[in-house]
Amino acid sequence: DALGRLRDLPWSLDVLGSGPLTEPWKRRAERLGIADRVRFHGFLPRAEALRVMAAADAFVFPSLQEGWPTVVIEALSLGLPVVTTRQHGMADMIDETCGFPLRVDSPGQLVDDLTCALRILASDRVTLQSLSAGACRRAEHFSRDHQIRAINALYREALEAAGKTTQ
Repeated sequence: DALGRLRDLPWSLDVLGSGPLTEPWKRRAERLGIADRVRFHGFLPRAEALRVMAAADAFVFPSLQEGWPTVVIEALSLGLPVVTTRQHGMADMIDETCGFPLRVDSPGQLVDDLTCALRILASDRVTLQSLSAGACRRAEHFSRDHQIRAINALYREALEAAGKTTQ
């Protein structure tokens, strides 16, 4: 619905994956008059999916029921600003430095906010570049090395709190 409001801007959408809602979403794109701008790829091998993602300007993931989607971290690592909801794990992954964490108060409000975020990304290259750089920085937070350091620090803190010393 948000993309249907943005026909005045140049954009295209690559939809990766498939499921029981694929056909209804294709019909919705037709009804909104945007089907010529939407490409449904279906399931792709990981390397191909990452290639498609790497060619994008942003990653849109307005999911309501994800726990801790690694695809969001993959998008950040590719320097893609992420437009997503503040639901579940995404609320901990995305902030205003790397994307648009959107409230979910009502369906209409979410579509309005999604439209606004996409309009900014499609028309403001400076903001897009700033969020892209922020995405790369944020991805570092989720890197294996950073996570190892964070876990080690927690263990050291726990041992010190228990009165033990670490070396």
